[in-house]
Amino acid sequence: MNSSKPRKIVFIVSLSFLAFLLGVITGYFSRPVHKDSSQQLLEKLNRDGDWRLLEQFKEYVDTGYIDKVIRDLTRRPGLAGTPQQKINAEYILDLWQQQGLRAEIVQYNVLLSYPKGNHTNKVSLYDASGRELFTSKSHEKVLVEEESPEEVVQPFNAYSPSGIVKGDLVYVNYGRAEDFERLKAAGINVSGKIAIARYGKIFRGNKVKFAEDSGAIGVILYSDPADHTSPGDERYFPGGMWLPGSGVQRGNVVLIKGDQSTQGYPSTNYSYRPGEEEISKRFPSIPCHPIGYEDANFLLGSMVSGKVWQDWQGSLNLTYHLTGLMDNRTVLMDIQNENVYRPIYNVIAKISGTIEADRAVIFGCHRDAWVYGAVDPITGTSILMETARIFAKVYNSGWRPRRSIVICSWDAEEYGLVGSYEWVEDNMKWLQNEAVTYVNLDSGISGNYTFSSRTVPLLHDAVYKSTMALPSPYPHDSTDTLYTDWRSRSETRSGLPHPKIHPIGSGSDHTPFIALAGIPSTYSEYTGYIVDGKVIPMDDYPLYHTRYEQYELVKMIDPGYTLAKTITLFHCELIRELVDARILPLNVRTYAGVIVVNIRQLEKFRADFKVNKVEYAELLASTERLKTAARIFHQKIAHLDHNNPLQVRMINDKLQSVERAFIVPEGLPLRPMYRHLLQSPSGLNHYGGTGFPGLEDLLELPNSNPEKWPQIRKHVTILTHSIYSLAKFLEND
Repeated sequence: MNSSKPRKIVFIVSLSFLAFLLGVITGYFSRPVHKDSSQQLLEKLNRDGDWRLLEQFKEYVDTGYIDKVIRDLTRRPGLAGTPQQKINAEYILDLWQQQGLRAEIVQYNVLLSYPKGNHTNKVSLYDASGRELFTSKSHEKVLVEEESPEEVVQPFNAYSPSGIVKGDLVYVNYGRAEDFERLKAAGINVSGKIAIARYGKIFRGNKVKFAEDSGAIGVILYSDPADHTSPGDERYFPGGMWLPGSGVQRGNVVLIKGDQSTQGYPSTNYSYRPGEEEISKRFPSIPCHPIGYEDANFLLGSMVSGKVWQDWQGSLNLTYHLTGLMDNRTVLMDIQNENVYRPIYNVIAKISGTIEADRAVIFGCHRDAWVYGAVDPITGTSILMETARIFAKVYNSGWRPRRSIVICSWDAEEYGLVGSYEWVEDNMKWLQNEAVTYVNLDSGISGNYTFSSRTVPLLHDAVYKSTMALPSPYPHDSTDTLYTDWRSRSETRSGLPHPKIHPIGSGSDHTPFIALAGIPSTYSEYTGYIVDGKVIPMDDYPLYHTRYEQYELVKMIDPGYTLAKTITLFHCELIRELVDARILPLNVRTYAGVIVVNIRQLEKFRADFKVNKVEYAELLASTERLKTAARIFHQKIAHLDHNNPLQVRMINDKLQSVERAFIVPEGLPLRPMYRHLLQSPSGLNHYGGTGFPGLEDLLELPNSNPEKWPQIRKHVTILTHSIYSLAKFLEND
């Protein structure tokens, strides 16, 4: 046996071991130096949002893409419940998925309203012998080439009941509560007559309700030239943006929003639906129909009794009268509508947050329209789509949001916010726990004069800050911002230098988020008209909800998409701030200040409150306590250890919960479908907001109503309790 062989083996093994050990040692000391994982996590949690992202937004914004979306979605009518709406939903889903967004279509089956079969809804004028003198047109004139004109549904008011009614006319101006009061004071009886009202000032459903309460048997709505044209300017569509005589504004007339058959719950396949008789109680009891001012001219020109007050005179070439048709003429309304169940399609996309994935900023705009809807809602939808595309692009380039972003394309908004209501009801639990804010779009570019915002007080500062970060679309010099331009063209808030932000009100998809779920909401757009350097005062854009709201109109309002680009960048920056700010940009001091101002508006009722034993002094005291609590709370935020993620999360949870303090399960006294004590729509005008909507409803009741003051006392107690509760919540560490 060779004794050197074992020694050789031992040597080789030893050498191999030494080489291995040397490799381990070398590898250990040459490894990259990583921080302790807990330190990495802490740095991630304490990351601030990057405001420099705005420069990327500016670089990425593409007006060509905005134009493409507007063109594509206005080729054919987009009425909810029609096959085209499913095609449009799939179009949006496709684009989002191509951009790398996680997206899905969420379907609901809801009750929608249409003219019945082949029936033509009409308003006719007859002489004393029964001979027909005039009948309203069933369709608006086709003024530009349309791809599928046969798909345009005749003008109608959704959810108007069917009926044939005949009688005298009474002119009720805008059909507001004060208009009916003025007629009553003048001894003009509305009962048993057909009311004719011009569009404007308030929601059309309120006009019908006030007419119904006054005893009218039907309502005719028309667009007066005084509100939809400019004196001396004959540039009617398609030669300009003014309303032609055949243009008719469509719209729903329901005051209860969401699917009419599943109030309070989503319209799913398992939902209980009451019978037709029960559902019909939610609709007006009298028929309503819209006409153009060419047709209204025949009706108003036949009236002879009681010359109207000067401020009631419209711009038709005739003398307006209050009532009484000449030569014993009569007006007949023949309205046949039907309510049918149809599928609707919301499209929902999500970008998940990386630090607080369980907190979400929701951004939405509806997609459906009465006809082509180029302004309402397709300008808003194009901005939503471009904002989503930009966020997808920065995400794909490496940016990761702190919180999640949920992007929503709603269906059936025009029928009473149906798509958004059903989704909120379907997702109420997680929304009330995880939703930070809701950012709404609708008619993103309805005018060319000024930026405008309807926003809850918590979000005022965030809106101001985002406008300050952006250049003006109409700069006079390099220092002009969207904010300075807005301030120069807007009313200022009382006693403050900032431009006026309007109460949130209703009339768009923010309503279920704020008035039902208590999620802070905002809705901004470009609005108002400046033509040939002259500001034209108007409540809304002239072609609103008509056939003529087509692609050509958008190009008249915003020919180079300068405003669309600005509004896109505004929403990019606002959402970035809401998603990435370490401390949520919600200001409770502003909220408390607005409440104090609104309380002062009640001073005129102080004597009535005293006589009827309303605890007004305690309500005043609660607001003062809230004001102090809010000031101290924000002082705590200023001195907070921002590097302590637990303290940051605790503060953010409080801020996120502020709005929910004013949600009451039983809802407002006369309108239980609205649950927010402060941010529900006005009972006199669904479009508008008011300081204390439930209290306003009750104060409008006649003093002869024995329940008026007991209900006011109860409601003031609820208001006082809610304000005190929020103050205590802020005070509690």
